[in-house]
Amino acid sequence: MPHDKVGNQIYKYQGIINDIATRYRCSFALIDKTATQMARTIQKIYDDPNNPLSYSNTFIVDRGTEYMGKCRDLLLSYGVRIQYTNSKHGVTIAEHDHQEFEKHTYFRQDAEDFHLLLTDRSRV
Repeated sequence: MPHDKVGNQIYKYQGIINDIATRYRCSFALIDKTATQMARTIQKIYDDPNNPLSYSNTFIVDRGTEYMGKCRDLLLSYGVRIQYTNSKHGVTIAEHDHQEFEKHTYFRQDAEDFHLLLTDRSRV
């Protein structure tokens, strides 16, 4: 994901929550990959009344540090079991989601950019 600057915030990372049971996918931009930022974002997504997601029984994550600390404490406080992936298969699902998201986002962003001045950039 290329870096996007909105106001004073520079979003460098992207996270995806993929509910396998309902096939619902939620993507979000992150400023940094700290556990505090990840926990805040996950809580905001799951607490949104317009979002059909609810805390599941199992949360499958890679072994990144962004799922340690406050993020781990948040998930355990809701009774969610954290499963760390050992194989590449679990990580492959997330990577495929990242690629699909970027593909669809760039189509829309490029279409918007064609209608803007050369000095402007779409924020879709």
